[in-house]
Amino acid sequence: GFLILTDDGNFCNRVNLPTSVIPKTYRFYSKGILDPERLKTLETGVSIAAIKDRLTAPAEVKILGVCTFRDAVDYMAPEFRAKIMNTRMGERPLTHGEITITGGKKHQVKKMIAAVGGYVVYLERVAIGDLHIDENLARGEYRAITEAELDLITKDG
Repeated sequence: GFLILTDDGNFCNRVNLPTSVIPKTYRFYSKGILDPERLKTLETGVSIAAIKDRLTAPAEVKILGVCTFRDAVDYMAPEFRAKIMNTRMGERPLTHGEITITGGKKHQVKKMIAAVGGYVVYLERVAIGDLHIDENLARGEYRAITEAELDLITKDG
């Protein structure tokens, strides 16, 4: 997923604190099928334990498709791949989607999806602000961020 390494504490806090208004977008696979009613609940806010006496901020949710565990096996941990490929588990449905939130508590996306009956089996951050993950980088590769890209992250915050 998308990770920024920095030694600038002010920038880090501005982007990562739960009070941050900089949107972060995550791609997920969740067990089962998230129907339109459940999506609407996510979009208006859900109650999770990390946010006492309030709802989460509204989220933007986009469903990219419905698939099976077998279709998403490349995203799964290696120790689960054989089980997925060689058992009926591989045929179970998954919802593939993206969710954009502002702020964010620890494991908030997973807790939000759980609050509407889903269970996240894979999650990765794909954007911070208007800066999206560099799809040209292989897993484990990295590069320096440009000033223009920094502006894409902080322009709304």
